[in-house]
Amino acid sequence: MMRFTSELCRLQHQAGRHFVLEQPQSSRAWNVESVIEMTSRKSVWKTTFHQCMNGLEARDKLGSAPAYKPTSVLTNHIALPEVLHTKCAGGHRHVQLVGKQACSRAAVYPPGLCAAMVKGVQVIQKKRDEYKTALEKASE
Repeated sequence: MMRFTSELCRLQHQAGRHFVLEQPQSSRAWNVESVIEMTSRKSVWKTTFHQCMNGLEARDKLGSAPAYKPTSVLTNHIALPEVLHTKCAGGHRHVQLVGKQACSRAAVYPPGLCAAMVKGVQVIQKKRDEYKTALEKASE
């Protein structure tokens, strides 16, 4: 599956389109040869962030609290590594993601992570609009 996924990323990159490959930092996917090869391509970045800093929460016997979940992203979208890099400084307790139910719930992106990704996309859109405007002015 990861070879297929990395091939789709390669095709997107080759065609000048963006891709995002996200997996937990500890995933064996990061050791697949085709994924490793993608990380060495020009204009492809890998970044790691902690989802507790983006609002991921879970419950344990003490109640609801942030869930650490270190996550890595491989992308050719230059703004995403800028917004997906926040690491936990340890100023709060973490709930362990144990069991199928907890892990399944943690597979859903928390609102803070969605907002960060949207912010990254908006940065790229703004840069493209500025570039287009500059080209139009230059051709006048």
